[in-house]
This record gives sequence, structure tokens and C-alpha cells, in this order.
Amino acid sequence: MSTLILKSRELLTTRQPRRLHISRVVITVGLALLLALPGATGETARGALADAFFQVAAFVSATLLLFYGIEALLRVDTAAWLDRHARWQVPAAAFLGMTPGCGGAIMAMTLYARGRLSFGAVVAVLTGTMGDAAFVLLAKEPLTAVVTFALSFVAGVIAGHFVDAVHGRDFMRPKPAGHDTARGPASVGRMRIADRAWVALSVPGLAVGVLGLAQLDAGTMIGMPGFVEAIGVTGSMLAFVLWAGQPATESSCNGPACPATSPEAPGLWQRVTDDTASVTVWVVAAFMVYEFGVAGLGVDLGALFKTWAPLMPLVGVLIGFIPGCGPQIIVTTLYLGGLVPYSALLGNAISNDGDALFPALAIAPRAALMATMYTAIPALALSYTLYALGY
Repeated sequence: MSTLILKSRELLTTRQPRRLHISRVVITVGLALLLALPGATGETARGALADAFFQVAAFVSATLLLFYGIEALLRVDTAAWLDRHARWQVPAAAFLGMTPGCGGAIMAMTLYARGRLSFGAVVAVLTGTMGDAAFVLLAKEPLTAVVTFALSFVAGVIAGHFVDAVHGRDFMRPKPAGHDTARGPASVGRMRIADRAWVALSVPGLAVGVLGLAQLDAGTMIGMPGFVEAIGVTGSMLAFVLWAGQPATESSCNGPACPATSPEAPGLWQRVTDDTASVTVWVVAAFMVYEFGVAGLGVDLGALFKTWAPLMPLVGVLIGFIPGCGPQIIVTTLYLGGLVPYSALLGNAISNDGDALFPALAIAPRAALMATMYTAIPALALSYTLYALGY
């Protein structure tokens, strides 16, 4: 199965094979075996994968295409703009953090490493970012997402200016690098076979998801519920294959510090497909945990969380300290399912740094840890204020 995934990845992406994440391969193989099981177990697993694809992944894919498409077509060079307007660094960093995904925050951390941004701007961008969980919220509750982004932006600006006022703009600022390695806006790029396959599944998946929002069952409408479910299961499994096929060691340039002219820099379609696949994996994990660990055991999560309601904002903030976007996507999914209050979601959105914390820890670990601790102050203040107001 490991060889099959490697060959699939090589065929779909037309790139040279590299060493795989063995743990990801094991998880993908295990999920495939789980889907093949007869009876209620396999049925529950297939239902969870289909629901994750139709209810979240298809919408995330469309949202990513919109945002990445705007960036690629407008060719906005944020790094050059920030370099010319130093006094706007904090609000600009908060805005970068507010934009869905981790790209803006990672870009800001790259600029900080080159001595272009103040420590307050780092606090602002980490406060403002919600990571990839933003796409999940935006796809399902766009109005709630806009409110969350706005609150995170305001909190980031206030926190950033406060930190600069207390510590000074040069506090913990790295020395400027001797050369500019900032990556420009992504190009549209060519569609790989993987991208075409993902689009082929996402278009009907989005249609099914939209019908679901209108309380209509696409499978019943066309008289083929099994076929509709198969589309959802195939879409989620394709996400796992792409995720498992991502190389454990990457020799080519494939991050925010890549030169814009690098032939290996990911284009629009590759970014949409790969990023959606990574988000889908965590969404499927959340759905599976709920279906097998909660629904299967008859646990009433609503009553459980209601009992511990006063701690929910704190829990959301603490989960936000975990690097990466996976745990944050789970918190957002629980909120969308009505299992945690909005105050916990907001606390998590403000305190979490998404994938931006990884390069931050590699670039300047002391500054990264101090900055992420600073994000807890507005996160706790705002989340418990909203909790007191009944949200």
C-alpha cells in the first residue's frame, strides 16, 4: 500500500518520488481498511468521510481558490509595501494575520527574521491569525467568520501597539539579513493531474454541499444516494492520499521564503489542492472522533460541555497554544456543530498561531514563545467578556 501511495503521488503530481511520512501512510491504509469493513462500522466511517467532504472540504476548496486566485492575479507584493511604510507595520501585520490561512502570518515572520518588522508586529500577526481554521468557518458561517476576523484584527492592533510601547520597536528584533529571500505573490501555475481530479470531485461536492445547506438531499433528488456518498468518500480519500504522499524531506523550495521565480514554487492550483487536502484530513479526524467516540457511545457532548461551560473559553485559548492548524480546525468544527460556545472559538482564534508558529520557533524561538504568550491576554479578555454576555 505504501508503494501504491507513492506511485499515486508520483503520477498525480509528476514530481520525483521522495521519502514518505510513514505514519501518514499507516493512517491512510488504516482508514481504507476501516471503510471496507462490513456492517455499521464501515457504514459510519463512510458517512463521516462523505459528510466531511460535502459539508466542509468542498467549501474550503472554493474559498481557497477565491483567496489564492486574488493574490495570484493581482500580484500584490506585501513585503515591499511593508518595507516602505514602517509606521503601518502593526496594523498591516494584523491584517496579514486576519486573512484566512497561514500564508500572511508566515510572510510576516519571514520579514521579522530579516529585521523588517518590530516585535509588536509579530504579536499583532500572531494575535490576528486564525490559520486554516478560518477557511472552515468562512465556508460554513461567513458572517461569523467576518466578525471573528474583525475582532482578531482589532485585538492584534491593540496588542501590537501596546507591546511596542512597552518594549520599544527594536525589542528582540533580529539583525537584517544580507540578502532578500522574500517570496513574491504566487503564480497561477499549471494544473497537475491531482488538481484536475480534485476539481472534478469538488465541483459536484460543492453542489451537494449547497443543497445540504438548503436542507435538500442530493442523493434522494437524483435517486442515487450511494453514488453521491461515493463522491464524498472518494474526495476525502484523495485528500488522505495526497496528504500521505507529501514528502518527509523536501529538497526543493516550497515555502514562503521561496523566490518568486523558483520553478518549484507552488502555483495557484497546487496550493488550493494541497492546502485543502491538509485541512480535509483534520476535518475528517474531527468527524470520525465525533461519530465513533461520541455518537457511537451515546455521549451527550452538549450536556457535557454545558456542565463545564465556564472553562470552555480557557480550554479554547489553551488549545490555541498547540502549534499547527489541526487542533484549531477541530475546535472550529465543534463550534459549527453547536458543541462549544462562540466565546471558546474566539479565544482559540486569537490565541492560536496556526502553522506560522513553526517558522517562528525556527527563526527566533525566544521571541516566538514570548509573542504567543502575549496573545493569551486579549484572547482571555475577549473570550470571557463574550462568555459573560452569553455567547
